[in-house]
Amino acid sequence: MDREVGKVIKFFSKISVAVILTKDEIKVGDNILIRGSGNLSQTITSMQINHKNVDKVNPDEEFGMKTNLPVEEGDIVYIVDEDVE
Repeated sequence: MDREVGKVIKFFSKISVAVILTKDEIKVGDNILIRGSGNLSQTITSMQINHKNVDKVNPDEEFGMKTNLPVEEGDIVYIVDEDVE
C-alpha cells in the first residue's frame, strides 16, 4: 500500500527539480510515486536542502529532487511500500 509522505510545492521546469514539503520521513533509495498532473514513479537518487546533499529528510522539511518527468505544484508524493503482500 502506498503511503502519503508529502506534496510538491514548486517545480523548476528548466532543471526538472521538484521542491517537496514532507509530512513523513523520506530518504535516498525510497521508491516514490508522484500523483496529480500524471503518475511519476521513480527511486530517489539524491536530495538537497539549501543546495546541500542529504540522505534523509524529516517531517515538515522542504527538499529538492530531480524528477524524470515534469510534475506540478499540488501533486501528492507517496512512498511505494513494496514489501507489503
